[in-house]
Amino acid sequence: MARAGRPSIRDRVRQRAEENKHTGGSGYLKLPEGVSFLKTQKSTRQDPTRLDIVPFEVSKDCVIPDGKSKEMDLQKGDLWYCRTIFVHRNIGAEEKAYICPRTIKKPCPICEERARLSKNPNADEKTLNALKPQVKDIFNINDEKEGIQILEFSHANFRQNLEKEIREGKEEWAGFADLEGGFTLEVVFSEETFGGNKYLEATRFDFEPRDDYKESILDKAVDLNDCLVVLPYDKLERIFLELDSEPESEGKQAEKEEEEEEKPARASRKAPKEEVKEERSSRRAKKEEPEPEPEEEEEEEEEEKPPVKEERAGRRGREREEEPSKKSGKEKNPCPHGYTFGEDTNAKGECQKCDTKDWEACQDKYDELHPRKGKK
Repeated sequence: MARAGRPSIRDRVRQRAEENKHTGGSGYLKLPEGVSFLKTQKSTRQDPTRLDIVPFEVSKDCVIPDGKSKEMDLQKGDLWYCRTIFVHRNIGAEEKAYICPRTIKKPCPICEERARLSKNPNADEKTLNALKPQVKDIFNINDEKEGIQILEFSHANFRQNLEKEIREGKEEWAGFADLEGGFTLEVVFSEETFGGNKYLEATRFDFEPRDDYKESILDKAVDLNDCLVVLPYDKLERIFLELDSEPESEGKQAEKEEEEEEKPARASRKAPKEEVKEERSSRRAKKEEPEPEPEEEEEEEEEEKPPVKEERAGRRGREREEEPSKKSGKEKNPCPHGYTFGEDTNAKGECQKCDTKDWEACQDKYDELHPRKGKK
C-alpha cells in the first residue's frame, strides 16, 4: 500500500513503461520503440542509396517551417512527407544539441542572444555562426528489412537538391511520396569537404517506380510533429547560460533568497520618505493656521469657538454705537497686549497666546459688559 500522497509502485511502473516506449532518438527527437535512425554513407551512381519515403498523417492543425525562411499550413488528416526542424548545436556545458523553439513557432533565448550580438558591428563572426541553428529535415523511410527508420539530413544537402530535381524533372516525380503511384529515390551521396570537415551531400536523384503501399503503413510511420523534444524557454536559457551547474545554480538561488529577504527591508526604507512627505505637508498646513495652544487650552478653545464667532459679530456692531466715554472711563488697561480689556476679547491673534488667568478675567469682563441673551 502506497503512503498517502505518493503514487503506488504499479502507477509508477506503468508511467515509466509508457515513457520508455520512446527508446530511440538523438536527445531532441523521441522515437517509438523499435524505430531507429537511418545511417547514410557514400554511394555512387552504379550503387545508389535506395530510399522509400512514406508520408505521415498530421494529427492536428499546425503551421510548420518549410525550409530556411518559409512556412506551410497543415490541417488535421493531411499527409506530408517531411518535417523541417531548427537545431542548435554545442550548447551549454555539455555541448549538446537542442531543437530551437522556433521550430514550433515559439521564442528562442539562443536566437535572441544571437540577434542581440549581431547588432554590434564588432561582433565575432565565429560566435554568431556557432549560435545560428542548423536547418534540417526528417523523413520516414520504409526499409524492407528494418521497417520504418528516420532519416535526418541537412536541408541544404538533401531536400533542397531534391526539390530542384522535381522542378526541373517530370511532373509525376512530385508524387514520389504518394502511397499509390509513388517512386523510390535512388540517391547518390557524395563526400564533400568544408573547413576541413567531411560531410555527405545528395548530389543526384533518380526516380524508380515502386509498388503501392497500403494505408496501414501510416500506422507505422512516425508522427514527425509529435517526436520533437522542445525544451521550455526558461530551461533552455539556463542550459545555454550554463546556470544548471551546481556552483552557479546555488549562487543564483542564494541571490534570489537574499532579494526576497531584502524586499521587506526595502519597503521599510521607503516608509520614512513617505513620513517625511506627510510631515512636510502638515508643516505647511500649520504655517497657514494660528500657532497651536497646549492640549488643555485647545480643548477649551474648541468648546468656546461657536459662541465667540457670534459674539464677535455682535461686538463689532456695538463698538460703532458705543460712546467714547465708555472706553475712556478706564484709567488702566489690564490687557498685556495693549487692546481694550473686556472688549477685544478673542478678537485679536494675541488672545490665543494670553495667559489663562488674564484671558479668563478678560472673558468675564466681556460677559459682564455684554450679557448674553437669556443670561441673568
